[in-house]
Amino acid sequence: MSEFWLISAPGDKENLQALERMNTVTSKSNLSYNTKFAIPDFKVGTLDSLVGLSDELGKLDTFAESLIRRMAQSVVEVMEDSKGKVQEHLLANGVDLTSFVTHFEWDMAKYPVKQPLVSVVDTIAKQLAQIEMDLKSRTAAYNTLKTNLENLEKKSMGNLFTRTLSDIVSKEDFVLDSEYLVTLLVIVPKPNYSQWQKTYESLSDMVVPRSTKLITEDKEGGLFTVTLFRKVIEDFKTKAKENKFTVREFYYDEKEIEREREEMARLLSDKKQQYQTSCVALKKGSSTFPDHKVKVTPLGNPDRPAAGQTDRERESEGEGEVSNAPGTPGSLAHISSPAQAPSGKMNPCIFLFSNMAFEVLNLRSRNHAFLLICRASLELPPPAVKGACRPGRLSPGAWLEGPLLRWLKVNFSEAFIAWIHIKALRVFVESVLRYGLPVNFQAVLLQPHKKSSTKRLREVLNSVFRHLDEVAATSILDASVEIPGLQLNNQDYFPYVYFHIDLSLLD
Repeated sequence: MSEFWLISAPGDKENLQALERMNTVTSKSNLSYNTKFAIPDFKVGTLDSLVGLSDELGKLDTFAESLIRRMAQSVVEVMEDSKGKVQEHLLANGVDLTSFVTHFEWDMAKYPVKQPLVSVVDTIAKQLAQIEMDLKSRTAAYNTLKTNLENLEKKSMGNLFTRTLSDIVSKEDFVLDSEYLVTLLVIVPKPNYSQWQKTYESLSDMVVPRSTKLITEDKEGGLFTVTLFRKVIEDFKTKAKENKFTVREFYYDEKEIEREREEMARLLSDKKQQYQTSCVALKKGSSTFPDHKVKVTPLGNPDRPAAGQTDRERESEGEGEVSNAPGTPGSLAHISSPAQAPSGKMNPCIFLFSNMAFEVLNLRSRNHAFLLICRASLELPPPAVKGACRPGRLSPGAWLEGPLLRWLKVNFSEAFIAWIHIKALRVFVESVLRYGLPVNFQAVLLQPHKKSSTKRLREVLNSVFRHLDEVAATSILDASVEIPGLQLNNQDYFPYVYFHIDLSLLD
């Protein structure tokens, strides 16, 4: 199950024994998998500040969960052609969500515990607010792109009366650049094809004989051309209408048709690139990424022979060793067509350094050492096989992700991590308010094994921790009993501190 219960109980001897009993019962009955949930000691502050933080954290918890669900849904929308792989992109710190939650550790660097609790909460709130603002702007731009593309696609659908004709007609179908002649497009119902062929020449004076041609047809009718003199256009239209032929208003403009086709191709490309960018889509001269100088020594260098392999065999593997210019770390590089390198000429290719990709901008050689001026391109996962960037090994779009998907992956991780930190803060604050000072409690994370076992698990917890609040424990069994001074629904209150974590973000 992707459901977790985060609970806490006082850390004294009696309650630690109660926790042990809970672990024993839940383990024997196969009700849940339990792990300790480490929460650091924070600066407590005043009771009033804790009460205020409790309310604020409740709202922030709801906001954070809503945000990560929206981001998960955005990943689904962007990956509309690969929805089966969505879960692979919903990670936290590079691991699946369940692993992150069950092995949670407080991020001391990002959220220092020496700061007052108010400051920690404020840091998380500002971080999530910024992510939400960026999400709104990026998804708005993506939705605008989708809408524009859908509008163009609608033009290529429908019947001959409404759809665009730019992808149907060609220059050869028209008489162009004539002072006297013009070609019209006429929609003829299918039952009237024979009538059209017999009568179109006599519908008006000055119709060019045998000038009609069927260009295309749909279920209702066909699109025919006819050529006539310009001065009889209106008369021809009138006569055609009387015979149930419809002249489609269309003027062949090659530049406009080409512009429409390019716009469609551009929108399709832009939309796809939000999800993935293929190797060939990395363009030289882009101002998006900084340049780097990298010294590359092929592993086939005679000074560094490889056992069991010739230099040419090593070069053909598409491998190389990288020593970067000052300030940049070096690592193994996978080189496309290294045999071309000594000539000083190389087609644009991609070099992989760690999880970054570089595009060759320039190359100089001295003996067997190559100095490359590269452009950092995209963060990439390491190649699955050696020589992955060699021609024929890398299929376009195989693992190069587009900007929107990359942003969603990175910021989903950040938002999810912040959300689990909020859960930890809520446990701390509620435990102090419930159990008092000095701070002494134990937090435990329970993962119910089955949906059907949650009721039994709840009964075990209420029984084990009944002594913490007899009134609350009784009210859970008897809904008619009210907890004095507590305005919550009884089902939201338990003798122990309890928070729910649901990782079913795509449901």
